[in-house]
Amino acid sequence: MSTVPHRIFPSFYFENIWSFFPLKRNSDGSLVLDWFFPSDVRIPSFSVEDIGAWFIIVLKNPSTWIGKQMKLCSEILTPRDYATKLSIGLGAEVVLKEVTLSEFEALRPHVPIDVWLNIKAFWDNPSLMDEGVSPSRQLFPGVQSLEGFSKKYKEKLLASAVSA
Repeated sequence: MSTVPHRIFPSFYFENIWSFFPLKRNSDGSLVLDWFFPSDVRIPSFSVEDIGAWFIIVLKNPSTWIGKQMKLCSEILTPRDYATKLSIGLGAEVVLKEVTLSEFEALRPHVPIDVWLNIKAFWDNPSLMDEGVSPSRQLFPGVQSLEGFSKKYKEKLLASAVSA
């Protein structure tokens, strides 16, 4: 076990798309990204598969990381960006159901508070992880993009889609 005092700040995982926030499939087969998030919120994101590479870097270089923060993020995407990149990766159009900030605020009583507060923190701190993207990519050049991730896991993402 490492005794390296460090802080690692993860972001929103791409895997959340099939675990918690699946695409919706309309009766005509079209796909919809129907999240409760405001359409303009900047969501720091990466694949949970990549987290181990960053942890190994910390554990192998403890003196470099003592007292430092590691903000993990491969890219910062709005829900609009998610719809666009998923469309490319899946080879099928994904339409975003637009959500305004006031609609997001009104949904608070209907969403688990921890999830709602997490998205609200992204909204309230739009630059929260900006300084994490470049170092995350430099430390682990093999980090996945959403587009690449959605190509790799196309079948799983499509299979997880729920009826609209």
